[in-house]
Amino acid sequence: MAKSAKEASAETDAVTSNIRKLCNGGERRRAAEAFKAAKFTEDQADALLAELPDLREVINS
Repeated sequence: MAKSAKEASAETDAVTSNIRKLCNGGERRRAAEAFKAAKFTEDQADALLAELPDLREVINS
């Protein structure tokens, strides 16, 4: 069964929140893994990476 837009948005918000917590808690490698596994739109990914520049460094290393 396909997810509704509301369910998909809530899931994306939860994943984004988890990535922020991991990154801010010093677990940048785990945050990078979660980011890579997530299904973000390009705009969502760009916004999160702009907010967490250390995450971009870990992903690119």
